[in-house]
Amino acid sequence: MSQELKLQPEERLNKDNFEEWEFLINNILKSKKILSYVKTNKIEELKKKLETEKGNTIQNKQAIKEMEEEIDEAEAMDALACTIISTNVSKEVLDYIKRLSSAYDIMKKLKSMYGKKKSADIQYWMKKMYSLKATDLSECKDVINQIKEIFDIMSRSNANLGDW
Repeated sequence: MSQELKLQPEERLNKDNFEEWEFLINNILKSKKILSYVKTNKIEELKKKLETEKGNTIQNKQAIKEMEEEIDEAEAMDALACTIISTNVSKEVLDYIKRLSSAYDIMKKLKSMYGKKKSADIQYWMKKMYSLKATDLSECKDVINQIKEIFDIMSRSNANLGDW
């Protein structure tokens, strides 16, 4: 990957530098004209638009084909945004985001984990933890990982959880 898209090792996202990292990453993404992929879920929006068009009784086959091509292009741009983000985080942070499928989902997760406002809100994280559910055995690992993430976040924000 081009050096212009990579931050110095000390600038990569770790537990303590989210605001600075976000500023740098947003500028890299803006320079590649793909910042909008972390701000909104463009692919989902395009897919919904395509489904609406396919649901119309009078279908415009050319419009559908153009929308499908637009989705393909958007998926390529989203993949580039995902690559830029994931190559500019620490290995520890990468473990939290490697299963996410879009740049929007990755940035949303990183903001919830490392952004100052939410990370300090103990009620938010406790409510989130109580809402976790596994409907079958295969989901248990994901739920356990989410619980670990929540406790890591609360620990980093020096949350006093009291004597339980």
